[in-house]
Amino acid sequence: MKRLGFQPVILDSLAEGIKLESGTNVFGADFNRAELLNAIDHYFETDFGQEIFQNSRKHSF
Repeated sequence: MKRLGFQPVILDSLAEGIKLESGTNVFGADFNRAELLNAIDHYFETDFGQEIFQNSRKHSF
């Protein structure tokens, strides 16, 4: 990947992948690595992140 000009971004868990899905601010965005990491770090501050957080609280066991 690095030879192609891409730098991998490793998330903490598979569940963290929701931060990259359609509907998030990073999906389809043209971010460099630093911008992408910043957007991931601030996921729960976005409207989509807040919606997911509120729904997860309603459905937690």
